[in-house]
Amino acid sequence: MNTTQRPHSVNNSSNSSQRIDQGRDEFVKHLQETGEMDQLKQHLTAKLVDCGWFDDMKEVAQDVVRDRGGVTNITVDELVAELVSRGKKSVPSQVKFDMSTQLKDLLEKKPHDEL
Repeated sequence: MNTTQRPHSVNNSSNSSQRIDQGRDEFVKHLQETGEMDQLKQHLTAKLVDCGWFDDMKEVAQDVVRDRGGVTNITVDELVAELVSRGKKSVPSQVKFDMSTQLKDLLEKKPHDEL
């Protein structure tokens, strides 16, 4: 491969990434405009409540605050960062699969020229 081809390859990768980002942004906008985003959020919340994830995260928050010596020794931003990190890792696989399946179904249901 000569040096004149490398920038082109990087550019193609960058363009592909930009197209993916644009497609994702358009899909999210579509979900928001149709009200499907709110339905997905409600469904996700119900699943996380049913599996006990919210209760688990409440306990994690209490443990983090206690480990830091109380609420005066931790900022809201620090607590949020800890909860986001642990929370993402602890979402049950079945919930992730269910949400992924719903998103795929919604994406396949809509003509691509609408997105």
